Amino acid sequence: MKITRYGHATLLLEEDDTRILVDPGSFSLPEAFALEGLQAVFTTHEHPDHFQPERLGATAARNPGAAFYGAPAVAHALGSIGVPGIPLVEGSPVQVGSFTIDPIGSEHQEVHERMPRIENVGLVVAGGDGTRLFHPGDSYESVPEGIDVLAVPLSSPWGRLGETVDFVTAVAPTTIIPIHDALLSTAGRQLFWSWVPMLVGEGVTALDPEPREAVEFTAGSPVSGVRA
Repeated sequence: MKITRYGHATLLLEEDDTRILVDPGSFSLPEAFALEGLQAVFTTHEHPDHFQPERLGATAARNPGAAFYGAPAVAHALGSIGVPGIPLVEGSPVQVGSFTIDPIGSEHQEVHERMPRIENVGLVVAGGDGTRLFHPGDSYESVPEGIDVLAVPLSSPWGRLGETVDFVTAVAPTTIIPIHDALLSTAGRQLFWSWVPMLVGEGVTALDPEPREAVEFTAGSPVSGVRA
């Protein structure tokens, strides 16, 4: 499995001839929406930093064979731009090429009691070589087992650093990479990302690939493009 960050919460996942894009949104690099050769696009929830329907029309045009999956509200919204949306439901895995995508969870983490909670569907993506990645979207509530690579939301209106550390500890991955970091200054991001692995402790490898820099995993272990 090859993992490439495209800004904030956006990941491109590749294996063999299969390419899937996760959560292209308002803070993503512009080229995320111009990628070609995609078999599928997945959206965990409808917040604009994860979902930009007005820009996904161009992505659909560039990838006429791609399927577009999302939380039920996302799937409904895709219809407004003429893109058939396929709803993700917990317990109903999706097969895309060599990837098996298992939707997990159903609600966004609470921001405040006065703000209604929306749908959020996390994604456990298993490659053909056995590597398992978890992209939680905007929630720390689901804790899947057997995760090799955890995409860690680093800063958000709904989480604090202590909760992030507890989430990583509960999932117990072998490797973590940062996502959801657009709200941080450069200095703040460096500080947060130094604290997370320090507080989690031994047994987890923290990687921080540059945007557009691919990190390749085989059977759950990083084998190329690795930067600490």
